[in-house]
Amino acid sequence: MRAWLQARWRRRPGAGADPAVRPLLAADELQTLLRLAEQAPPRPPGGELPGGERPSPLRGHGLDFQELRRYQAGDDVRAMDWRTTARTGTPHIRLHHLEPRPCLYLLVDLGASMRFGTRVRLKAAQAARIAIHQALATVGEGGSVGAAVLGEDHPRQWPVRGGRGHALALARGLAAPCPPLESEATATGAAQLAALLAGLPRLLPAGAGILVLSDLRWLDLEQAAALGRLAAGGRTVTVVRITDTAERSLPPMGRVPFRLPGSDRPLWLDTARPGVRAAFDAHAEARARDCRRWLSGAGVGLLELGAETPARIWVRQLAGPGVPRAPRRHP
Repeated sequence: MRAWLQARWRRRPGAGADPAVRPLLAADELQTLLRLAEQAPPRPPGGELPGGERPSPLRGHGLDFQELRRYQAGDDVRAMDWRTTARTGTPHIRLHHLEPRPCLYLLVDLGASMRFGTRVRLKAAQAARIAIHQALATVGEGGSVGAAVLGEDHPRQWPVRGGRGHALALARGLAAPCPPLESEATATGAAQLAALLAGLPRLLPAGAGILVLSDLRWLDLEQAAALGRLAAGGRTVTVVRITDTAERSLPPMGRVPFRLPGSDRPLWLDTARPGVRAAFDAHAEARARDCRRWLSGAGVGLLELGAETPARIWVRQLAGPGVPRAPRRHP
């Protein structure tokens, strides 16, 4: 894998290349994500595992009895129920509930508002990092993963499949250069999201996980309800809201231009004025509260991260309860 990454990225433009053709993630970042995906998730604080039921790290037949039925060619003779066989004179076997393999679908927003960052990396790069890690971890446990990119002029999709090769192809696609958008119409990805959400119930089985990675500029009550309908269908839906530190609290930068959606004319603001910064911060917090309220009311989980948040932090948070992921591996 590491040799493949080095060979692949050696042919890509370097740090001095045009940003439009520069990879969203470098080879060393992908290698780090691979190592993280191969590691066992961190244990809870205190080193103790929570009580109660939890998914087994192994896949196969569970322990919960399902039914008795007659033996059929190809059945495992170790599952034979000898008492029922002796009583009826016909071979019978005991069936148990199967442990389903994990299935994860990623909705990754790489639209215009995600191509922004003032600390460490772009929001789009953080979304790609999280998506790649979750994809590699899922297929590493024998699961399947699919993905779709939102906010681009030509939407990209990967079907739900298992296997390391499929996950590497997905990683290569998400780490590819993020070119400028050709039109403002696809900047938000709201229409693309609506179309994707309408088709996901037919694509994903009950019990599948859906992970949305975005700054949620497109989110409103209607979109939250659409996500909630997926969750009501027996799927785990979690949204990771990614924001930049300058979006959460406006820094004093003097007089700077801002661009409003749908307008080509800049809006000049004097960020040195405390009143301007306070109004900006209040609007940002109000937007965050709206997102929390809408998603909570729809039964959708929400995790809020910064574009600058290091991987060691979000890997632990994504391993928490209610987040779609590969099953835990216990040493």
